[in-house]
Amino acid sequence: MKLTKIILLHPLHRTRQKKLSKNDKKQNNSGQVLIEFVMLLSLVVILSLTVLRVTNDRIATMWVRMVKIVSESEKVSIR
Repeated sequence: MKLTKIILLHPLHRTRQKKLSKNDKKQNNSGQVLIEFVMLLSLVVILSLTVLRVTNDRIATMWVRMVKIVSESEKVSIR
């Protein structure tokens, strides 16, 4: 029991429990908001680029197939 009281009254323990002022809380929150914004922005950019890349590949292969079909047809002649 006495050992517990000594630990609770230790000066280092009091500094850990020191309450932050309103300005300190604001600065901590603004840093967190900035990090969350950057992470969310990077996620959106990565997802967008992935979707564009996949869509572009599919459209490109479809166009190549169409051009091959049209160019191999004997009915079409290029003058």
